[in-house]
Amino acid sequence: MTPEWLTGVLRSAGHIGAADTIIGWGSSPMGVGVGLLSDLARLELQYAAGGGPVGSLIAKFAVSNENNRVVAHGLQTYEREVRFYQDLAATVGQCCPVSFYSDVNPDNGDMVLLLEDLTDYRPGDQTRGATLGEAQLAIASVARLHAATWHAERREDLAWWPTIEGPLYSGAIGAAVATVFDQTMQTFAAFVRPEVVAAADRYKAAIPELHRLMAQGPQALIHGDFRLDNFMFGVTEQHRPFVMLDMQAPIVTKSIHDVAYLVTQSIDVDLRRAHERELVEQYHRSLVALGVDDYSAERCWEDYRIAALHCLEYAIVISGTLEPGNKRGRKFVEACIQRSCQAIVDLDLLSLLP
Repeated sequence: MTPEWLTGVLRSAGHIGAADTIIGWGSSPMGVGVGLLSDLARLELQYAAGGGPVGSLIAKFAVSNENNRVVAHGLQTYEREVRFYQDLAATVGQCCPVSFYSDVNPDNGDMVLLLEDLTDYRPGDQTRGATLGEAQLAIASVARLHAATWHAERREDLAWWPTIEGPLYSGAIGAAVATVFDQTMQTFAAFVRPEVVAAADRYKAAIPELHRLMAQGPQALIHGDFRLDNFMFGVTEQHRPFVMLDMQAPIVTKSIHDVAYLVTQSIDVDLRRAHERELVEQYHRSLVALGVDDYSAERCWEDYRIAALHCLEYAIVISGTLEPGNKRGRKFVEACIQRSCQAIVDLDLLSLLP
């Protein structure tokens, strides 16, 4: 990336004028211990005339960690994020950052994404856990994406996106979960409920069935990594209240997946227990208000239970195949594992396993 290239990109998209010339930038890394599949930097742009319409932006690239990059490329995370910003970001409006430029090479995974700088927003912190208000904002926002892509299984315009029962997820992720499940239970033994350890063989054997269940009923395109570390919250009157980041994992499945992942892995146990039903009911009301008329509240709750059990897979994959790289990353994994396993026990979800 050069100043000349960046000038041309921003000019051609109309973000800066013909007289605005970028001559360089100051760069600072971002997301250490938070972003596992991308490298990010904040660029403070320097103009020949001293200033320009875009003062700073976030540059996002394929991760430099080779192990994590292999995982990301295999899961098409870079291609999915670029496609989302090019084709679908308008469906959620201000709930996503402005994208100045995006491109990907699907053959080797090289990717660049230039995004609006939101560093003056307050980032979510998954190790701390979401407040009730933060969870409510997130759920109301993501319902817009789900309602806009409702019945994705019937829509030709969404046919490219991976499905929960397709080879990418039922195959690659399912196989990864089965491979690393036992090691994860040992490595994070202090954060795993013994009931979950005892059910390890049943859970691993049930992975294809869980994917099949998640593929039943109305489907939507979901965020796919809907957790607190991927959220930004406004702190001034000029800010939007909520923005979701990291559109690397959209997938076609039950829409409640995003809600179950958020509630069971980004909210501390006591708060989840007190407000779990309330949050699922809020989500259902949001869908109805956005025009979804073939999805009952009862079905929504039953789908939530299945999704909460299924979403343990993500905590297992993250902890067992990726390299957090620092203490903060490990703390994040510990929180996901502990919260997810406790939710499974609290909701008697192991009874859903064959």
